[in-house]
Amino acid sequence: AAAAAFLERAAQLTPDPARQGERMLAAARARLDSGAPARARELLAQAEHRPLAPADRADARLQRALIEFHVARSPEATVALVDAAAGLPPDRARETYLEAFSSSMFVDRLPGRLRQLGMRIREQAPRRQDESRPVDLLLDALLDQVLAPVEEAVPTMQRAVAAFRTATSPWWMELACLMALDLGDDDSAEVLSARQVALAREQGAFAVLPQALRVHAIARTVFGRYEEATASLEEARAIDEAAGTVSLSFAELILAGWRGDADRVGELRATMRRRIGRDEAVGELYATAVLRNGLADYSAALDTGLASRTQEEEGSYVVWGLDPEFVEAAVRAGRPQECAAVTARLEALARTGRTAWAEARYRLAQALLDPGDAESTDARYREAVGLFARTGVRAHYGRTRLLYGEWLRRAGRRADARVELRAAHETLTAIGATAFAERAARELVATGQRPRRDGANPLDLLTAQERLIVGKVAGGATSKEVAAALFLSPRTIDTHLRNSYRKLGISSRRQLRELPL
Repeated sequence: AAAAAFLERAAQLTPDPARQGERMLAAARARLDSGAPARARELLAQAEHRPLAPADRADARLQRALIEFHVARSPEATVALVDAAAGLPPDRARETYLEAFSSSMFVDRLPGRLRQLGMRIREQAPRRQDESRPVDLLLDALLDQVLAPVEEAVPTMQRAVAAFRTATSPWWMELACLMALDLGDDDSAEVLSARQVALAREQGAFAVLPQALRVHAIARTVFGRYEEATASLEEARAIDEAAGTVSLSFAELILAGWRGDADRVGELRATMRRRIGRDEAVGELYATAVLRNGLADYSAALDTGLASRTQEEEGSYVVWGLDPEFVEAAVRAGRPQECAAVTARLEALARTGRTAWAEARYRLAQALLDPGDAESTDARYREAVGLFARTGVRAHYGRTRLLYGEWLRRAGRRADARVELRAAHETLTAIGATAFAERAARELVATGQRPRRDGANPLDLLTAQERLIVGKVAGGATSKEVAAALFLSPRTIDTHLRNSYRKLGISSRRQLRELPL
């Protein structure tokens, strides 16, 4: 933001119209990067009235496309980005193609269009021999993930994820984090999601910070840390409102799906449909499958899995994390043959990726699909539980113990089932996966035992905004610092704190820091 202010002032003091236009272009880009697209658009309009060189005209077209992309996130904005990349220097062109392709992956569901776009980009920006930049590795990895078999795509994806672990720029790191989640690399997802938020804050990159916070929320949701996810989403919404930008509700959908909140998922789906003109976007499919499996509505979850399979066959991108949801739904709905293709991908990913999470997903799928050998099925469930225990994905660990307990009860091993179901219920209740926890409770009752009821969490009395504020204050932030981060006044922050103290039965910041937040 400071750089943008200096560039604007420099443009005002520049008498030569051509040089003035160049500096206005630079100021517009800095304003966009700092999270002020409206001001960036004004500067760009002024620059376009100056006698710009052909290269600067091309840069102006690119910037206009980028502004529309950040404001609207629409398929039309994506097409404009691809068109704007023509004639740019190779490095800028590849960065623009990455922005366009990644947006299309998550928004454009028209049959075949993503694959066509990928092949066009591969023709115009062929794979580099000297892949020294993380952005080049990431573009090739995303193209491989959509266009190549799993065995060929995984090594490229792993190299891209590894490169971003030490990157010094926050740009595009959220894509590497999502790729780590697809690979089942929970350690890299943890590092990248936190690193991007920290770098965006340090560098004042408010254009990327809301998306970084949302991907941070997705990772925390999968890890079973829902309060942290909620805090990140609250902050992201505050920044978007201040900047006038639009972000799609994928992260909010995923959190609501894991919480088992069907009403909230319905609201967010309707909002997303209004924004992009259609439903069944990537995050929506995943969130719906998780929600329906949690509610034991396996037919609806299977329908979601089948919709994702159709989209993938038509050339669209699907979240690989949806594969285990598809398997569980297909088995429970009595149609295991439907998930053969995703089971093959789970096997290939476990074999080539070789992370504990990827192997656990495949072992669990094997256990669910095992036709009848009780000894081998039991061994696969136990192996899946052990592998998930080595990861940070508590939500999946709790669910695996739930599935194992359900199988044990149906196998007539009620005492063993109680051990697994009690552990699953405690884990899923603690993290807030309500629908899955209720599933575990019903299974426990069926074994003749009732689940333990713990005392209420006082934090449940706070609103999401109050939780976000007390979390930051408990971490040592002042009211002024919290106000700046959330685009609120210090007086508003203090009002929220007073309300929170009253609800929590405390009276000071010192007492707040002593609470187990």
